[in-house]
Amino acid sequence: MEMPIKVSIEDDPPPAVKLHLIDD
Repeated sequence: MEMPIKVSIEDDPPPAVKLHLIDD
């Protein structure tokens, strides 16, 4: 699940993903 999230961030980091990254 981390792989797809990382790809999404590189493609277009949305606010929800950004928060998840910071929380992680």
